[in-house]
Amino acid sequence: MEILAPKGLYDEEQVVLNRFLVSVDVARLNPENYVENYMDYSLLCSLIKDVFLSEEKLLEKLAQNILLKIQTQWSEIHAVKILIRKVNPAFEGISCQSVHVRLDWMNEDI
Repeated sequence: MEILAPKGLYDEEQVVLNRFLVSVDVARLNPENYVENYMDYSLLCSLIKDVFLSEEKLLEKLAQNILLKIQTQWSEIHAVKILIRKVNPAFEGISCQSVHVRLDWMNEDI
């Protein structure tokens, strides 16, 4: 999923729209129940978009908030991997294709 948003730690990142690529992998239990409790990917994309519309600046916190929304929406989640990649970040004097934050979570109670 590609998102344009003014996110980042530095003030100048709050002024321009930065390009982000967001990848979310979700592992669920009870595959026989998928028909009744399917994962609506349009809803998943909407949840991610809502998180990026928030006032939060840090990528790490955005990833945590995406995880919380997924856990709230779908109860049979076994594991989640979230990767948020900022494309062409503006670092003074440094050329960088991208930087990323990754959050891995596994439900140990299931």
